[in-house]
Amino acid sequence: MRSPDANLRQPVLAISEDDASFGAALYAHRLGASMTQAEVATRAGVSNSYYSSIENGKRFPPPRRTAVRLARAVGLSGRNADALVAQAVLQRGTDRRDEDLPPDVRLLIRDLRTYAFTIPSRFVAGLRAKLREAVP
Repeated sequence: MRSPDANLRQPVLAISEDDASFGAALYAHRLGASMTQAEVATRAGVSNSYYSSIENGKRFPPPRRTAVRLARAVGLSGRNADALVAQAVLQRGTDRRDEDLPPDVRLLIRDLRTYAFTIPSRFVAGLRAKLREAVP
């Protein structure tokens, strides 16, 4: 049986640092390893739907430990794995929509996003909206 994304296996194009997301980088590494989403998810110990939502940018990048497992699952090691994990950590803790908020509020949102990874992103978005109303 042919894998669902067998037609997508092609040379991986370089992703520019300016617009690269963790999900896009993970996608590129997965294609470079000629793996399906299901194969990566299984190797990393995450569900297929969770993996797909990360790769497609529907979820924030995963916590550090999960990012490490995903990097290993697509065959990365050393500096390449470290770079992918660092990208996840950085993107998980920042959001351009928060730039106009006071520094303490940005730190609160970053900490929520970083440490409370079970909080749905819509809750964080609601909290952000409430903080915007409360902060002059």
